[in-house]
Amino acid sequence: MVKECSGRIDALIQIKDSATSEDNFSPILKSSPAIGDPGGCESTIENSSRTQPHSVKPSGSLEKNYVRADPSYLQTLGQAHSGWIFGAIAELIDNSRDAKATKWDISIEMIYFSKAGKTIPMLSVRDDGHGMTHQEIVRMTYFGHKQPGTNDPDRIGRFGVGFKTGAMRLGRDALVLTQTADSRSIAFLSQSLNEGKDNLEIPIVSYCRKGQYMELDKSVQSQATAKYNLKAIKEFSPFDKYMIGEKAGLFGDFSGTQIYIWNLDEWGSDYSLEKKDGFLGGSSFHQGDILIRSRRIRSRPGQISQKVPLDYSLGSYLEVIFLVPRMRLSIQGSLVKSRLLAKSLNKTHVETTTIMGKPVQLTLGRCQFEWEQMNCGIFLYWHGRLIEVSF
Repeated sequence: MVKECSGRIDALIQIKDSATSEDNFSPILKSSPAIGDPGGCESTIENSSRTQPHSVKPSGSLEKNYVRADPSYLQTLGQAHSGWIFGAIAELIDNSRDAKATKWDISIEMIYFSKAGKTIPMLSVRDDGHGMTHQEIVRMTYFGHKQPGTNDPDRIGRFGVGFKTGAMRLGRDALVLTQTADSRSIAFLSQSLNEGKDNLEIPIVSYCRKGQYMELDKSVQSQATAKYNLKAIKEFSPFDKYMIGEKAGLFGDFSGTQIYIWNLDEWGSDYSLEKKDGFLGGSSFHQGDILIRSRRIRSRPGQISQKVPLDYSLGSYLEVIFLVPRMRLSIQGSLVKSRLLAKSLNKTHVETTTIMGKPVQLTLGRCQFEWEQMNCGIFLYWHGRLIEVSF
């Protein structure tokens, strides 16, 4: 059964809306200078790591490098998806879709983290969307900003909390690299950095294009603030100047956003998520995947089936996440083959109604694949994206 709602609910059911310097952290060309801290900064920033510098707004006023929120709020945000960790990943997909991305890739890679003194898993998410300007990445990482275009049927995000709830559910620390045609920014949302602090600190460093290079954008931050922020990022993350440059270099001349999350959520003595690497040219059985280690089936009222792979297999979930596929999704380098549920139904019957003033279309039918698995239930879509499944 599919359901679709116009405010944004679809459900295999579909809802219809009625209405050159060392300031560079990544070279643009191979001849670009190496990445490093902004030069010319005052030595007091180096010697006083807790001194809080200010950035400069375009208006000339000073902007503090922190928000007035208790750092424990980051943990609270992560509880939004405590029942199912894939809901946190869906938040990141929503952001990419809203950015008009055509490609989205997720993987778990192993990196050495010197602060931890060991190799750790890091979740990597990349898209080719339009990227974010400095002002947009500030809105994404800060709190309480309602997004424009809330009546756009093709837009999912409304209140600007999806990235924060998603990232903080997946891990304690997240770094964002984003690039537009004219700018590049790096932002750091971190529980580790903010331990013991009274106010939540969110380091952001932004660059603007000057000819063929990206240079520090001094219209939105001072050079001292940029140096302080880069120092904090390198101290509390696995990213040194070379790794930042390597990842930013993946953009080339194109726009997009990359998100890296580490200190991942744990399950017992191990991590909640585990990767399954695919084989190039292999069968569907050998496709890459990310699995919930517990393999636990979600509890739903009246549920009979005990075979619900999309509850613990990200690949199975992403096969049906869109009512109409919007992006090419990849997991561990393997392309996800979308399953068009609405088109897989036979003996269909359509019911239409209105809920809270929004037209809702309910499509009833039988899916042969699910029938063979002895499954029956509802797939509920909101603006074309799967938000709930009930078997």
